[in-house]
Amino acid sequence: MNGLPLSFTEPWLLAGLIALPALWWLLRVIPPRPVKVDFPPTRLLLDIKPREETPSRTPWWLTALR
Repeated sequence: MNGLPLSFTEPWLLAGLIALPALWWLLRVIPPRPVKVDFPPTRLLLDIKPREETPSRTPWWLTALR
């Protein structure tokens, strides 16, 4: 008898509670598509041009090993 007043006073709430398992099942079967978010610093890193660093002469220890 306690649920009887709820069904007469709040019909939309009762309908929502009944539809909740169906909504849960639908979201498990067909999950929402993931949102693709671009990471902003990646764009900045791609714009950086690497500097070519060549030494003016070979170090003495490398010449000694050769």
